[in-house]
Parts: sequence; structure tokens; C-alpha cells
Amino acid sequence: TSAPGAVPTQYAPPPPNQMNGNANNPNNASQYSVDRGGDDYVNGRSASNRASPNGTTVPPNTPDAIASLYAAPQRPPLDALLGHVRRLSRDQVGCRLLQQALDEEGPMAATLILNEGISFWGEAMVDPFGNYLFQKILEKITAEERIMLIKSVSPRLVNASLNLHGTRSVQKVVELCAQDEAKSPDAKDPTDGTAADILTTSLSPAAARLCIDSHGNHVIQRILLKLGHRHSRFVFDAVAASVGDVARHRHGCCVIQRCLDSPPSEARSHLVRRIVEKSLELMQDAYGNYVV
Repeated sequence: TSAPGAVPTQYAPPPPNQMNGNANNPNNASQYSVDRGGDDYVNGRSASNRASPNGTTVPPNTPDAIASLYAAPQRPPLDALLGHVRRLSRDQVGCRLLQQALDEEGPMAATLILNEGISFWGEAMVDPFGNYLFQKILEKITAEERIMLIKSVSPRLVNASLNLHGTRSVQKVVELCAQDEAKSPDAKDPTDGTAADILTTSLSPAAARLCIDSHGNHVIQRILLKLGHRHSRFVFDAVAASVGDVARHRHGCCVIQRCLDSPPSEARSHLVRRIVEKSLELMQDAYGNYVV
């Protein structure tokens, strides 16, 4: 935990082999139900039987099919992994196989894995292993595909931000949104706009709650660091509306200091005025005094 008044260091995801599959998860992935299992579909159609690495045919989605993939002396080809993406994303070995396929087999592999997982990426975001695959797929797909992916998980972004593993996924979303704003400004959804528009629209109703959460505050601070004022203004507005509560919180006071460190703007000036109004009570608080 950061000392009062200090801006906390952002999460740096550890290598997958350091993750604990039994981590304390306040928003258990079981909340994220899906209408159908991604294991049973490849691009909207039923997966057919696939050949195992030793040449024998194994019915898909059976323990033997997964075991045959793990037993192969070399990484199985992409075609052998497709149809098992959901199952593979939930454990350390399978997640690594998929990440290696993304690194080695190019954009087509990214598109195929993205499409197979479109119904359960929200679930993968908060999984101890699946979050690494989610972050990798974000990096490998195109700006247009990122919009599709972020739009598909948008109803779950708030809960993911509050989650130990999900906060890393959402911080990666923020980074890639900032990249697309700079490099692909014309990539837009006809209805919902850019990826950054979709992200901030999804998070804005819970901005004050995220500011005082041990995981969510890192998402908010990443937004303040990476996105321009047009997409970060909702943070200033939410903090100004609840400045008394946010400034007196151990995480919230750090968020406000990050807001005050930003370039001059009308939203920042409004926040300063709100702090001045509350200054007498804030300067007597263990955390609020750092804001003043």
C-alpha cells in the first residue's frame, strides 16, 4: 500500500508462472456467465473432431483431447488449439500455448482466437491465467478489432477494474486505447465511437467508487496518465462531486493528487475550488491534509 500522499506504483503483471490460481478474488469469475461455452464453437460453428499431435483423432473438449495437446513434444499447431481456447485459457500451460501461437503465427491467429473467445473474454479478464491471454490478444489484434473486443466486454469493465486480476486487463485496455488515439484516430464504431470513448463511457458511472478502491484506483490513475483531457474529464467531474469522501480516503487522495498534477484545464480549476470549499475539514484529516 502506498504511503499517504504518494502516488502508488502501477501494477506490473508478474510472469504467469508467479501467479497463484487460488488468489483472493472479490469478484469471482463465476459471476461472468456466458450463454454458450466458447469451447464448443469456432467462428460460430460447432468444432469438428481434430487430430491430436500423434495423428490420432480425438473428440474435441474431452480430457484426452486437452491432455494430447499438453503431451506434444512441440507446441501444437494453431488448428489443434482452436476449439479449446476457453479451456486452455484457464490454466498456466494452456494459456502459454495460446500466447506462443499469437507470437509465432501472425495476425490470422489473433483474429481466429479473438473470434472464438468473443463470448467469454469478459470472463478471461478476471481469470488468474486468462487475464494474460486477454492482454496478449489486445496487443496482437488491429485497432478495429480492439473496438469490437472492448465493446463486447464493456458491461464488465467496472467489475473487472475492481478485481485483482481484472485491473491489469483494464489497465492494458487503457494503454491500447491511448495508442489507438495517437496512431489510428479514424478507427471508430459508427455508434459508440473510438475504443477510448467506449472505455470511458463504461467506467464513468462508477468513477468515484473506482477512485477509492485498492484495484480500481490504478485504472483511474492510468487513464489520467495515458488519455487526453477529453477522455479523462469524467474523473475530474466525479472527484469534484465527491471531493470530501474521495480526499479522505487512502487511495482517493492519491487520485486527487494525480488530477492536480495534470495540465491546467477548467475541470481542474473546478476541482481546486471544491477542495478550497472543504479545506478546513480536509486539512485535519489523515489523508485529506495531503490534498490541501
